[in-house]
Amino acid sequence: GELQFGASRVNYAQGSANADAAELVEHYTNVFMKLKRQVAAGSPQAPPVDRPTLETCLDVAVLALSIIMAGTGNLNTLRLLRRLRRRLDSTPGGLTYGNHMAISMAL
Repeated sequence: GELQFGASRVNYAQGSANADAAELVEHYTNVFMKLKRQVAAGSPQAPPVDRPTLETCLDVAVLALSIIMAGTGNLNTLRLLRRLRRRLDSTPGGLTYGNHMAISMAL
């Protein structure tokens, strides 16, 4: 599907600041954040997946974005990471050590 095609596009974008690859990964990061909110709210449109799985998908997407944008100081990427970092402080018991590590490594 589209995600698998996207993964092959991202494969060669490491540290390149490739705008297409960054846009693709940022899109999926936003999708995972939206799905996680839907699951947390018990929305009928929510996918049949649990929050920890979506959190792991979000972590992987954020790490991929940080690899693509490494060394650029891209403000959009840093703002996204800052937003996710703030979320770590305000989510009571909902995140694991691995989630904290993924966000910290991405920063």
